[in-house]
Amino acid sequence: MRTKEINKLLFKTAFSCMACDGDIDKSEIELIRKLAKETNVFEGVDVEAELKSGIEGINKNGFSFLSEYFKDIEKAELNTKEEFDIIKVAVATIFADGKIEYSELKFFKVIKMDLKIKTDDVYNKLEELYSFVKDYNKNRIKNIPEFEDFKTQIEDDFCSQDIFSNSYLNQLKTKYFESVELPKFDPNILNKA
Repeated sequence: MRTKEINKLLFKTAFSCMACDGDIDKSEIELIRKLAKETNVFEGVDVEAELKSGIEGINKNGFSFLSEYFKDIEKAELNTKEEFDIIKVAVATIFADGKIEYSELKFFKVIKMDLKIKTDDVYNKLEELYSFVKDYNKNRIKNIPEFEDFKTQIEDDFCSQDIFSNSYLNQLKTKYFESVELPKFDPNILNKA
């Protein structure tokens, strides 16, 4: 995938993971801005315009906005590094507000299922994933778990039961959309973060 396209998909990953629990926390917005400023993760993406557009899109279209993200992931032709980057951005965003909601775990599992990356490949890079999550969340999260606790959480909560049939994956998507209510997000939240 071309760099600008993957970076836009990485931004959509962060935004979708930020909104999927029905709450946009200022720490999640801060994480996105920090990644834009300090890394090339969103290079070529107008982050402020995309944040505003994302909030407008989710307020107008609700779940269909998030459903479009899943379609983008499904049709993307990504290599293993790009898929791992999606996992890193998703996990860092989910950790950003210091609490992990069940809806976020379900959302992550759907993302993971739409990727071809093997769970063992994720496990083999847990130290890199931990460093990324820790480095970009260290000023937002008071109690970043130690590596062994993080490893257990990724194995038990994020990556468990990831061998699903297509029908089960569709059920998981449907259940996610049935179990979460999306409020109207205040567009002014961008000014508060």
